[in-house]
Amino acid sequence: MDVINKSVSESLKLTCIFEWKQMELQMNKFDVIFLTEAREFLLEIEDKSRNKIIFNIDKSRIKIDNELFKKLSG
Repeated sequence: MDVINKSVSESLKLTCIFEWKQMELQMNKFDVIFLTEAREFLLEIEDKSRNKIIFNIDKSRIKIDNELFKKLSG
């Protein structure tokens, strides 16, 4: 019985992940393609900084956050 519960649980997780990815694809306003130099830069910096940069890029793909673009607007 335990094996069946685990199998059902894994199946539900995969279904949720698939549905989330489908939703995410529909929500994206644009795609991001990193230049080789940008990838190299991200690999050279600390994990915490890299994660923050990638988080902000992903966030900007889904919604317009005035806080993220504050410095760009002057």
